[in-house]
Amino acid sequence: MRERDHYEEPGSEKEENRYFNEALQNFTREFAYGGAIRHLVDRGYDTERIIKEMKYPLKRDVIEKMVERARNENSQRIIKFN
Repeated sequence: MRERDHYEEPGSEKEENRYFNEALQNFTREFAYGGAIRHLVDRGYDTERIIKEMKYPLKRDVIEKMVERARNENSQRIIKFN
């Protein structure tokens, strides 16, 4: 396929659909797994342990991002209360 075949005109319907689908997928993952992963991070779990023990149907990079986000939220909470 030629490079120009992948080009999407900014503001095009195809581009808007892609952004919408990506946002919907992120929302669904967060709703389904976000709370559980945050809870596990609060209990000291890292990415490796979550992948090994929980068997979530998520790609490694998705779990890593969720774990990192949970850690950042935790550190912000600690700073806020000190």
